Amino acid sequence: MTKYRIQCTVSGIWNAINTQWINRIEAKYGSVDEFRKIYVCRDAKRLLKEGKTEAEIRKMAEDGTLSSKIRPPKGAKKKKSKAKRKKKENSVQTGEQESVDPEVEEFLKAS
Repeated sequence: MTKYRIQCTVSGIWNAINTQWINRIEAKYGSVDEFRKIYVCRDAKRLLKEGKTEAEIRKMAEDGTLSSKIRPPKGAKKKKSKAKRKKKENSVQTGEQESVDPEVEEFLKAS
């Protein structure tokens, strides 16, 4: 899928969108350009409901306290934490095996 970006009209934050979402936008709003004029991201909607002004939300986005500038699309693979990768690397280097269920161990010995 090709990745596209759309900018929130309130916060100015860019969000990633995919072609499936674009197809739904075109079906509902007629064109992506029409939707771009009214798009408000989830974080900005939440803050507007809490009573923040558009100027306050934009300031938060510029300061980096609102959210990341670009979010990965839903379903994107998440990276493993450094601790998990390091643990796996150490176990491979030292030849250690992770703990095995006793029943599985017995089955493997019997085979």
